[in-house]
Amino acid sequence: MIWGIIFLVIGLGLILKVVFQIDLPIFKILIAAFFIYIGIKVLIGDSFTWRATKTESSVIFAEGNFSSSDGLQKEYNAIFGKIELDMRNVDLSSGNKKVTVNAVFGAAEIYIDKNIPYKVKSDVAFGGARLPDGSTGGFGSSSYNSDSLKSDQNYLYIEANAVFGSIEIKPIEVHPPQPSE
Repeated sequence: MIWGIIFLVIGLGLILKVVFQIDLPIFKILIAAFFIYIGIKVLIGDSFTWRATKTESSVIFAEGNFSSSDGLQKEYNAIFGKIELDMRNVDLSSGNKKVTVNAVFGAAEIYIDKNIPYKVKSDVAFGGARLPDGSTGGFGSSSYNSDSLKSDQNYLYIEANAVFGSIEIKPIEVHPPQPSE
């Protein structure tokens, strides 16, 4: 796989140079790609391969759909892939729930019930995070609290981290709010 990528980059570089007179530093690009590969291998471990992988809470070079009705995990990861996380049925009766969602060179879409109390904290580096109020961030931290959040009730806490990736939180009205007495 690595040799295929190397030959592909060299071939594309030669075409760009000869046809379009664009001189790319091919050697520097190959060294940078090698360091990215080594970095991913260090972060993920020796089990890292270039084939698509999907676990109960992560995808690598793949796509995956996860749901809170299947059991809410503490962390979900999209690495060079995309996840859709459905948390519209999250159960807050036993206390607060915290979920961390990471998108590294990937994308994550998070669906939550618009009427449950929740907090979102996003940290973004060279990526994007779209919060429920429509705000987006490309670099730095931001946070959002739902309108239904009150200090004396259980809530869902979402920590959204995007590094060269994107995360979008989509509140959907699942159960209409009950009239207060």
